[in-house]
Amino acid sequence: MSKVSLGAKQVSYIRESVKAIVEKLVETSVDNALDKKAEWTTQAKDIEDVELKQAIKTTLASIKGKHGRRTILQEEMSLDEILISDDKQTLKETIRTALNEMEHEYETAYIKAALIRSHHLDPHISFSVFLRAICSFSGREYKYDPAQRVDTVIYREEKKFMTSKSSKWQRGRRIVSYLTDIFDTIQ
Repeated sequence: MSKVSLGAKQVSYIRESVKAIVEKLVETSVDNALDKKAEWTTQAKDIEDVELKQAIKTTLASIKGKHGRRTILQEEMSLDEILISDDKQTLKETIRTALNEMEHEYETAYIKAALIRSHHLDPHISFSVFLRAICSFSGREYKYDPAQRVDTVIYREEKKFMTSKSSKWQRGRRIVSYLTDIFDTIQ
């Protein structure tokens, strides 16, 4: 064999290997919900190599996106499992009172913040796990989205929550402070 044909075979082998790797990357990232199909579609438009672009499009067409995947079994924990307290019964009664006094469903995020600040809840508990435990405990369904947005502001945009002059956030700070003081009295 000549050097030219050997070089062409090597190039072909490398191209096929890269295609296989990219196809697996696309499939895995979408299956594991790390990336969206739409993001890959947008990225594929910028690729100049026609073969590689087609490989990505073919892979995207053969896999299920967010709407086609079965939902992952969500972690279920009871309120007893996530609370940190020697007197969980008193703490749960206090939480029930706070739930009954709420004016808006998103105030469950304020309860979570107060429990964390009073050291009765691990700060690493996700909001969805907390909300499912609260719903199970109270026997009521609380809406996830508005409360999740408030939780995000409290923990990811803490400066906005702590300094905003908006009446919503001022009221939120008062509620968190009030509940933290109450939860602090419980061991």
